[in-house]
Amino acid sequence: MLLTKTSHEQYQSYLLPFIHSQYISKSDFMPVLKNRKVIVALFIADLSGIFDFVKHTYQNTPWGAKPKDVVALFRSLILMTYLGFSSIDEWVVELHSNPLLAVLSGFLPHNFQPSGTEDFLPDTIPGVGTFYDFQKRLLLTDKLFHKSHYRKPRRKKKLKKKLVKGEKLNNTQPGVIDRLCKRVIAMGDAKLPDSLESRLNQILKDLFVLPSIELGIMGNAAKFNVAGDSTNVVTAASSYGKRICDCKSRGIKQCSCTRYYSDSNATWGWDSTDECYFYGHVFHLFTAADSPNDLPIIIKPVSAKRFDGVTGVFAFKELLDLYPEISFYSASFDKAYDATGFYRLVTHHRVAPIIDINERHKEALPLPKGFDDQGYFICHADYRMMKDGVDWNRRRHKNRCPHAVAPKKYPCDRKCSPKPYGRTFYNDIDDNPRIFCPIPRDSDKWKALYNKRPSTERCNDRIKNDFNVKNAGVRSIGAWTVKFFLGAFCMYLDAWYKHSNLTIVHLFPELRGM
Repeated sequence: MLLTKTSHEQYQSYLLPFIHSQYISKSDFMPVLKNRKVIVALFIADLSGIFDFVKHTYQNTPWGAKPKDVVALFRSLILMTYLGFSSIDEWVVELHSNPLLAVLSGFLPHNFQPSGTEDFLPDTIPGVGTFYDFQKRLLLTDKLFHKSHYRKPRRKKKLKKKLVKGEKLNNTQPGVIDRLCKRVIAMGDAKLPDSLESRLNQILKDLFVLPSIELGIMGNAAKFNVAGDSTNVVTAASSYGKRICDCKSRGIKQCSCTRYYSDSNATWGWDSTDECYFYGHVFHLFTAADSPNDLPIIIKPVSAKRFDGVTGVFAFKELLDLYPEISFYSASFDKAYDATGFYRLVTHHRVAPIIDINERHKEALPLPKGFDDQGYFICHADYRMMKDGVDWNRRRHKNRCPHAVAPKKYPCDRKCSPKPYGRTFYNDIDDNPRIFCPIPRDSDKWKALYNKRPSTERCNDRIKNDFNVKNAGVRSIGAWTVKFFLGAFCMYLDAWYKHSNLTIVHLFPELRGM
């Protein structure tokens, strides 16, 4: 059957009259007041754009049963995550027992009898399978992304030494980041191949990020600052797999027969916060560092055993490919990204890297003669020359005579240059990109930008804890990806609600004073 699109105006015209007739007119104010925040948020959130992203996944034929409203399905999944439900089965039961949640989703309540005078009637509440089917349509499925659930168990390795709190796993393949960065730089404007989450990132961009930029809650798109980091999720699947042989019945306790792994993409990784190894997945995020709401702009699921610095190479490239409309000014990372090749990649795209020095590799910082350990050139009067901008075309720093800039603060009797502007000196960024940063590390500007880096940690905390994504209990990378993105969408609902001056009293004046 042909898929039909429900507009946001139709949803609004259905939502308000129903709440008024079923609750406000009957003086049953408590359910409305309890859900006032999400009522206003969904009233202003136009999610009808999801139709264009999934319509091609349905058969466009006049035969068969009519599909459920995809906009309502999408809205219902977001509402489910917003209210902390982790199980679709429990959510469908809740929709049948709570008419208000069904209406907020955009469905007809259970056992609702239309009067026949309604201008618009939505679909009835879908079944559990319909929600699962819709979730799959949000993902970019391809046989290249599929990994077999059947494999032989690996031999147990000797337990690794636990790291100290806050310490990241070290890169096990020295030089791999530099090689990957050279490869990505050589790609030029060519884009990386699509991945499992590509469609969801496009949905995030078109339905949430770009509208939020227009609202002014994301920062300046002409000078955009971002922060990147990763977080882990523990899968509900077992790392041992499930036996499908009869060895146990024959008295063989341990065997090397093929087993079934429900989460075939899950691997072991290190959690630097909880100081333990975990079995699951890692999600890498970039957030809008200037946003007061710590909003994510791109999310990338990766293997738990992958080093963050390696993930950052591909994630940064995908960020630039996804947002040609944005001019990125700086990108903040922790010390896991402190690799020479990564600096070259970021500065190649004229973005200032704000990265802390990794103490384990601090000795690998050779400097040209005449520079101090902070990357400043020392003039003949033993003054640090002033950083005076970057020439991106020639990839070099401009250093200016400090006496010419502030003669009283830097007195000098030498006449290095006859011109009032003073002597200038240039040095190449590529001589040591870890030290010769576009924004000096000891400057107040660098420190201010680095202090915005924890926005990714706050974003991860909100998605995993505030919206209960960490307890989703799913067993596939696809399901985890959908859950994580739904948590990100909920953050935008919150941000739009805070930015809007609309309140529940504007929608229902009868609630004034309550």
